[in-house]
Amino acid sequence: MKWLIPLLFMLSCGPTPKRNAEIITTYEGIVEHHANPAYNTETELRNALDDKVAPDFIVFSAGWCPSCRTLNDTINGLGWREEVIILDLDQEWVRFLAKTVGISNIPAMILTYDGGGEKSELITGAGEIGKVLFEHIEVPP
Repeated sequence: MKWLIPLLFMLSCGPTPKRNAEIITTYEGIVEHHANPAYNTETELRNALDDKVAPDFIVFSAGWCPSCRTLNDTINGLGWREEVIILDLDQEWVRFLAKTVGISNIPAMILTYDGGGEKSELITGAGEIGKVLFEHIEVPP
């Protein structure tokens, strides 16, 4: 009984569960709202490329890829999620985009300084992507 209160306290201090459900709202066959907390939408990608903030970090990922899941967990854990666009390779438009830019392995990241133009770099592998993100996002002490 004396361990009940500390146990309840420890359980109440745990992390809040993250919503993993994908939400798609359609009206008369047209997608009105699409939300997936793990991945960004086409509109979010377009907005990131259109804004004048550079560089843009665009990660091609998939839920079935262990390295991708590890990379996504690292990005979320370090608080970089707002800085990185993560695209789901299981979506048709993302597969088309990946094929167009020549991505054959995931995880892969396009680092673009000019809205997807000629100065873009392609980085592959979770370790290399993490290194590049750390160099660009993490502020030295």
